Amino acid sequence: MTAALRRADMAGAGGTEWAALAPAPARRKGQTRRRLSALALLLAVGGHAHAATIYLCKAYQGGLFWSSQHCGKHTAFIERMDYVPDNMPFEHQVEIARQQRAEALRRAAPPPDTSGLVVIGKRTPPPQCQSLTERVIQLDAMARQGRSAQGQEAIRIERDRIRRLQFELKC
Repeated sequence: MTAALRRADMAGAGGTEWAALAPAPARRKGQTRRRLSALALLLAVGGHAHAATIYLCKAYQGGLFWSSQHCGKHTAFIERMDYVPDNMPFEHQVEIARQQRAEALRRAAPPPDTSGLVVIGKRTPPPQCQSLTERVIQLDAMARQGRSAQGQEAIRIERDRIRRLQFELKC
């Protein structure tokens, strides 16, 4: 007979125990498989994977400190909570929590600013580029004026010629 497990918090002992229950007859097949998979995972870990919570507290005056107790007991705000192994000294737990915090800050940091970087090998445009750009601006202004169809066509042809020349010069 297969028995499902449930976690029962024992109020008197302050610990957590696992209690066996009789299987419920109305369970669906998928639910039973998921629960058995979770049980197998728990048994594979051995049930000894306990983690302690340590807190990075911020005092009302602004100072930061680590504590194994809730920050409210020290009249401070919680800045950060980290989960660390509970089978080691507090100093080692703090070191692990500091590494976790540094990694989180590194991941949350914006990408480096590349706007001030100097590009090596960037060539300067030929000197005639400026005059060609000014001519295109002048032709655009002329095209906005009231001209005949033949005049507009002549402006368009001249502008296309100058733009092709700019492309060839890589302006």
